[in-house]
Parts: sequence; structure tokens; C-alpha cells
Amino acid sequence: MQVDRIPEWALTAQDEAQIADLLAHAFPTDFGGRSFFQQRHHLRLLARDGDRLVGHMQWRAVRLGGNLITVVSLAEVATDPARRGGAS
Repeated sequence: MQVDRIPEWALTAQDEAQIADLLAHAFPTDFGGRSFFQQRHHLRLLARDGDRLVGHMQWRAVRLGGNLITVVSLAEVATDPARRGGAS
């Protein structure tokens, strides 16, 4: 398994399609094909098994007053249902 750290601006159309597909399989709603609460993220962690995306996590930076602070948002932490519970 390989985990890639990809800034939002560097996601390919294929990455976007794989994330949307994974979220559709992992959650009862696909958020209309867009990210959680229809917001964009700043950085993604994508876990792949070969060419297949099997896990996803994102985080973002937020502005509090004059400071830009990186936060980890646990929205969209997704694992392919076939890979849950120790399945390989």
C-alpha cells in the first residue's frame, strides 16, 4: 500500500474521480459528487493499493483573525468497505 500526500491544486481529474467514487461507496450520501459541506480542502492523503484508491483523509488551513492555522478535519476519512475490518 502506498500513501500519497497531494496538495489540492495538484489533484488530477483521475484523483478527483477516484475520491468521488470512494466517498460514494463509503458513505450513505455522495454529497452531490462534491466534498463534505461542498468545501475544498488544502491537502489530501490518498491510500492506494496498486491503482485502486482504498483510503482518503483531508485537511485544510483556516484563518483565525490574522493567523493562518492548519487544522485536521476528520470529514471524509474513508476506507473502501471491502477493506474494512482487517480485510486485505
